[in-house]
Amino acid sequence: LLGHPATKKPLSYLGPLSRLELDLADDMASRSPTMPDQDGFLPDLSIQRATTPPIKQISHPTSKAKKKPPRVNARWPVIGARNQDFLSASIDPRPIQAWKTDIPQRESRQGHTSIITNRRTWSPYRLNNWLECPRKGWLTDKQNLSEDELTSQDLDSRTYGNLLHGLHHDIMLEVLGLNQGEEFQIADLETKDKSVESSKYDRHEIMMIALTSLSKRAPWLLRSNATSVQKLWMLAGMDTEEWVTWLANPEPMSPRGRVGSIIDMEMRTLGPAPIAVEWSLSKKKEIVIEVPKQLVEKRRKTIPFTATGVIDRVDLVPFDPQGEKWHDEEGSHEVAPLRLLGSGWKPRRMIIIRDLKSKEDFTKPMERHEKAIFGELQLALYSRAWEIAHPGDLVIGAGITTLGFDSKHYIELSVHAPDWVFDGSYGEVTRLTHNMFRFADEGPNTESDPFRAWLTHRMAVASNVAHNANSGLYNPTPDESVCRFCSASNICDQSAKGGFSA
Repeated sequence: LLGHPATKKPLSYLGPLSRLELDLADDMASRSPTMPDQDGFLPDLSIQRATTPPIKQISHPTSKAKKKPPRVNARWPVIGARNQDFLSASIDPRPIQAWKTDIPQRESRQGHTSIITNRRTWSPYRLNNWLECPRKGWLTDKQNLSEDELTSQDLDSRTYGNLLHGLHHDIMLEVLGLNQGEEFQIADLETKDKSVESSKYDRHEIMMIALTSLSKRAPWLLRSNATSVQKLWMLAGMDTEEWVTWLANPEPMSPRGRVGSIIDMEMRTLGPAPIAVEWSLSKKKEIVIEVPKQLVEKRRKTIPFTATGVIDRVDLVPFDPQGEKWHDEEGSHEVAPLRLLGSGWKPRRMIIIRDLKSKEDFTKPMERHEKAIFGELQLALYSRAWEIAHPGDLVIGAGITTLGFDSKHYIELSVHAPDWVFDGSYGEVTRLTHNMFRFADEGPNTESDPFRAWLTHRMAVASNVAHNANSGLYNPTPDESVCRFCSASNICDQSAKGGFSA
C-alpha cells in the first residue's frame, strides 16, 4: 500500500485499526465462497469462510429444493451455491462464527470476546434476535441499547397485530368456552363445542361477539382522524357513522372486514378441536430443550436450555375421520422421541401447534409460513416444548395462521398425520420440509420423518445460538434484510454492509 508518512502518532493504538475495519469486513465478505462442489452445494469447509449467512436462501428454499433435494444428497446438511443453471437450497448454517484475522484487538471488537455468561432461560423471540445477528442480540438484549422509536401517525404494527390476536382469542374464548392459558381436557370435549362451525352460534352472531370485543379493545375507533377511520373500515367494514349506530344498538350482522375474514377462516376449520389459547410454557415445570449428541450436526456446539414463551393456539386432532375418538388409551405414556422410526412409540393424542401472525404487507401468506418454518425457531421450539410438557402427545403439524384480508391456517405436516387432515378442514397443508431434512446421523436413503428431522434441526440451531451467546461470541453477520429493521443499526459500524448470497 502506498501513502504518506504519518506526522503524528494516533491518539490510540487502535485508531488506525478502527479505520480499516470496514475495509477488512468488505474484503472478508468478498472472499465468501460461492463456487459449488460436484454435488451442486458449497463444500463443507466453506462455512469457515462465510461472514454473513444467505438469509433469503435460508428462509425460502422450497423452489430450489425441487431441483436438488438436500434430503437425498450424499452429504447433509448442505449450503446452497449458484452455478450457471440453478441456485441450490440451503439448510440453515447459522449461527455464523466469523473467521479470524489473527489481530486480537480487532477480534475483540468484532465479537470474539471472553465474556462468559450463563443464561439458562431463552424465549424464541430472544433466540431469533441472536440468530439473525449475534451483535444485534448482544446490543439489544444484553446491553439493552437501541435507538428511540420514531412516532408515526399510523397505528403501530405491533399494536395492530396485538389487536387482531386479541379479537381471534376473544372469539375462541366466547364461542368455545375456552379459558385463556388453560387447557381443555378430553372430558371437556364431551360437553362443549369442538369447533366454531359446530357451535350454537351462527356467523352473524359470531360477528356481533367479535365487534363487541373490538369496541372494548379499540375505543379509539370512534375518533374521526384518518387513522381511526381507515382502521375501522379495514377491521369492521364500516364507516364511523355506521359504527356509532351499531354501538347504540348491537345486533348480529354478516361478517365483513378483517374481523369477518377471521370468522370465515374459523367456519372453514371443521376438523380439529382447539384445546388451548395463549398457553404459557411456564405453567409447567421447567421445559428443558436438549438434543441428543448423535442427532446434532458435527460442527455445532450445543447446550441444553430452558424454553419460555406463549403458544398462541393448540389444536387436537382426532384418531378417526368422524371426529369421535380424540385419544388412544393404548398410546405411550412417555415423551415422544425425536426420531420415531423403529422406536415402537405410539401417541395418545395428536396435536397441531399454530402461531398467529397479522399480515398487511405485500408478502404472500405462503412465503410468511415458509419463513416461519425455515428461518425462525418459534414453531419448532413450541412443538417440542408441548410434547415435553405432555407425555404421550405427538405434534403432527405446525404452522402459522395469517390474520388479515385473507386469513388462513397453514400446517406443515408430519408423515404420521392421518389422511383426513388433508381434506382442507384443518387448514392449508404444506410439505415444505419433506425434501429438505433428515437426521444428522442418517444417509440419503432414510425413511425417517422429515418433519421430525426439521424439528430436531431447529432445536439444534437454537441450542447452538444459546451456546455461542453464553460463550462470548457476538460477531456481526450483517444482512440488508436484517439491518433494515434492526433497532441498533445506528450504533453498529457494519449495519447494512451485508447482502451475501451464494
